[in-house]
Amino acid sequence: MSLKLIQFKNKKRDIIVVLITFISTILLNSFVFTTNKLIEKEFFTDKNYEFTIEDSLGYLPLIEGNRWVYEGYIEEQVGHKNNEPITEKEEFDNYEVTAKEVIKRADALVVLIENSFSILSLEEIREKKRCYELWFITGGKIYTIQNSDLAIHYFQQIKNKENVAIDHSLVGLKWEFPFYVDKKYDFFQEGGFIWEYNWYKKKITESKKLNIAGVIYDKECFKIENAGVGFTQSSWFCPGMGEVEYDYHHNGAVTNVHYILKNSFIKY
Repeated sequence: MSLKLIQFKNKKRDIIVVLITFISTILLNSFVFTTNKLIEKEFFTDKNYEFTIEDSLGYLPLIEGNRWVYEGYIEEQVGHKNNEPITEKEEFDNYEVTAKEVIKRADALVVLIENSFSILSLEEIREKKRCYELWFITGGKIYTIQNSDLAIHYFQQIKNKENVAIDHSLVGLKWEFPFYVDKKYDFFQEGGFIWEYNWYKKKITESKKLNIAGVIYDKECFKIENAGVGFTQSSWFCPGMGEVEYDYHHNGAVTNVHYILKNSFIKY
């Protein structure tokens, strides 16, 4: 083989190597850019971003079978003595909240939640009663029916594909995504109750990384607060995880509730 032929082949090989390297670099950069965009979008820092149902599932993974396990206590007033309230306190360490069943509709995702803290009581904790909420996810909003019997009733109707007319006064706006500090929203929306003292106006007051079950969560979590006549309420919500801490204090007929996330069994 002549020297010129060898040189030509080597030159051709070098050109091919350069082209492959160039194309690989473009593809790699494109992949990194796309991945970074997905990471950026995953928890949505853009206040004006319009959420889809899928985006909301990124914020709160309401996949059928997902479970959140909490520990804490509930304290309730059971009477008076010498004009002082008598209270009873019950601690719990294994309270499971489960996305029991999910129905996909064209305009919403409908989720039956088993064991919701919204209607928690001493009786329910002591007797290990099951209670339910019905959640509707439309875009970035999660609406809820907190009455256990009505939640099951409406879910069965929707499951049977019946034409369901839901009383709007029963439905509240539980969460509205995305979260950011100083955001405000009302629990009761149009068609719902009107509360004179704005008892159900919620505001996001703080964000920080939290220690959850001994591990620092790598995303910013948000504190949601609201207060009314005689009560204060706050919770911490971590996008991608859900509610990780909750406090409620009522100063009239004493009721105190506190719980934190102990463990979770989540698939995405």
